[in-house]
Amino acid sequence: MTRHLPLSIVLLCGGALLMASPAAPEPTPQDQRFVLEMIGKPAKPPTLAVPAFTVLTADAETQDAAKTLTEVLRADLAFEREFDIMPTASFAGVPSAQTIEDLPYARWTELGADYVALGQVQKSADGKLLQVQVRVVSIKERRQAYGEGRDGAPRVARRIAHSFSDAIHKTIRGVDGVAMTKVAFASTRDGERMGQTIEERAAKEIYIMDYDGANPQRVTTGATLNLAPSWCPDARCLLYTQYQSAPSVYPDIVVQNIYGQIGMSKPAHGSDRNQNYMGDMSPDGTKIVFASARGGAGMDVYVVNRDGSGLRQLTTNPAIDNSPRWSPNGTQIAFVSDRSESPRIYTMSADGLQQTVLPTGCGRADRPTWAPSLTGLMIAYTCQTSSAGHDIEVYDFSTRQTRRLTNGEGTNESPTFAPNGRHVMFFTTRWGKKQIAVIDIDGKNIRQLTTQGNNDYPSWSGFQK
Repeated sequence: MTRHLPLSIVLLCGGALLMASPAAPEPTPQDQRFVLEMIGKPAKPPTLAVPAFTVLTADAETQDAAKTLTEVLRADLAFEREFDIMPTASFAGVPSAQTIEDLPYARWTELGADYVALGQVQKSADGKLLQVQVRVVSIKERRQAYGEGRDGAPRVARRIAHSFSDAIHKTIRGVDGVAMTKVAFASTRDGERMGQTIEERAAKEIYIMDYDGANPQRVTTGATLNLAPSWCPDARCLLYTQYQSAPSVYPDIVVQNIYGQIGMSKPAHGSDRNQNYMGDMSPDGTKIVFASARGGAGMDVYVVNRDGSGLRQLTTNPAIDNSPRWSPNGTQIAFVSDRSESPRIYTMSADGLQQTVLPTGCGRADRPTWAPSLTGLMIAYTCQTSSAGHDIEVYDFSTRQTRRLTNGEGTNESPTFAPNGRHVMFFTTRWGKKQIAVIDIDGKNIRQLTTQGNNDYPSWSGFQK
């Protein structure tokens, strides 16, 4: 049977699900979806005040850094919802303090503060570095609950604040914060145009940014089509799909180091007859799973060693199989297949056996992604929820139930989990163009992270090793 490659892989360019198949059958009762509702009332988090950092050397650069440190630390500590951050206006009249002994404990107790973060910053003796100290004080116990110092150049003030936030979350709340993590995504923001065969399509380049959307940096510079980035497990390199331009146009998987020595490889050995898409590296960093159309046939899932050896075909179904993703422990692979007449999520063992449809109840699904192992076995994916709209849903293997995170506003696609499993990032059209957004795992607190150009296919890094 000859398989024809549909424009579903052009979904990489446009972000849409494959819609050419007939409607899927009605879901069985055990497959029914439900909208997420919080069960029970969560405990109120401790109240934390973050006054402005004290500036000990009054030059303009240090004053600017102090403002950045204060603003970023407040936002980072609010992100995980492990602290109730006090509005600055509520403690505007409280005297500042540089030491634990100087704190007006009675006043802070009256205002309801459980903790107060004391920050101070000064220049080093040579004037080149910032010396930053943060102490978090328990008001009730009148003792230091956390305290550390950091040195760094003024240009990395945001990163210094991020590192303090993660340390505070871990020390006081026992939570792995994500403030130091990065996000990769594809974007048209530079407005470049590709020549040759795709004259009118804007070039897409790969970027990385901080978890909160700040500090975007361009990774690729080829003025071509670069799509679907995915982080290596050590968060120091990226995989992405790049359309090669000579001597013919075809997609291939690129692995690129982004820290230290810059290097690039193409382990899937693409060509105009071996077209490769959507690579994902195994958790141990030794293998890459990807979708490929080879020799004019349709799309299947393959795996290859990172060095390009040991190519193996994992799926052989006449349908189109794509979007493969490794499970956190490397024993399973999730992928999309239209073998049941419409695209749905399947899982299989790492050797291609035990291929099973995921009973999500979503008739048309795409872009599965696994939650990190510390949150339990879950897969997030894109689900078509109306004739023109898509939403992000999460399937929980332990309960065999599905939660819908987005509410049908715009189209919402291509989810990626935070490495602590507490948030999901995706792209959405709710604000017009495609923009990257993040939402908490309970469907609350959606935040827009990008504003320039069209931005899609986010990938949230793990914790850097």
